[in-house]
Amino acid sequence: MTATLRILVVCTGNVCRSPYGERGLRSAVAASGSVTVESAGTRALIGEPATPMIESMLAERGIDGTGHEARRLTAAVLADVDLVLTATRAHRAAVLDLRPVLLKRTFTIREFARIVAALQEESPATVPSIRDVADARALHRATAAEDDDVTDPYRLDDAVYRTMASELDATFAPIAAWAERLTSA
Repeated sequence: MTATLRILVVCTGNVCRSPYGERGLRSAVAASGSVTVESAGTRALIGEPATPMIESMLAERGIDGTGHEARRLTAAVLADVDLVLTATRAHRAAVLDLRPVLLKRTFTIREFARIVAALQEESPATVPSIRDVADARALHRATAAEDDDVTDPYRLDDAVYRTMASELDATFAPIAAWAERLTSA
């Protein structure tokens, strides 16, 4: 039996980090057919496309970044999601202000990738649920050596965009591997 998993990626304007995360993660899980990935912004530039640099970097990776339209994060957008992945801890707090019930299903994207990778390494035969990841959060926060926030490149130079891309690119494989195993279990 195949389950469907709905993931929402959140940043501020929904024109840089979250569209890059949405399209990159969507591309990484495309083969599963059971995972949907969308994005929104806490202060979205409603209706705006992804920045030209985001579209360009996605194209470099063979991913279509065109056609994106920024949308605002609302309680309605959060209503049916299974997992929320945010660019920063402040975005995580904004999600929880709108829908406190998502406490155990909202993570920064870097935090979630790090935890699922560690859980897979600890117990490769087991596919951790979102709840398992939430339960492991305290342990993995205590041992985390890196910052969980993704660099904000908006209106900055290409080097900052590339830093952001590198931070997000590192999250796609562990999250995709987890999502594909979870939805096929």
